Amino acid sequence: MSEHINKHIEILNQQLKELAAVYHHAANKFGISDSEFRVWYALLILGGEYFQQDICDMWSLPKQTVNSVVANLTKKGFIFLETVPGTYFNCPL
Repeated sequence: MSEHINKHIEILNQQLKELAAVYHHAANKFGISDSEFRVWYALLILGGEYFQQDICDMWSLPKQTVNSVVANLTKKGFIFLETVPGTYFNCPL
């Protein structure tokens, strides 16, 4: 790759690290995990209903992680799951 492209990739990577640090700081401020923060962000800030897979894809999180966060938030009564006719594993939040 050209030096110009490499420099842009380096800048982008630095900006992504800085954004991740902002999200981490916000999660710490509210006493929640980074993963829980990302699920809350999807549901509250972006709005709408999501399949768990949508959140996995949005944040590059493992399915097990999202499922654990969703199960915990459901148990606490913060969110609920709905079954979509014709689906089995993907329930929108």
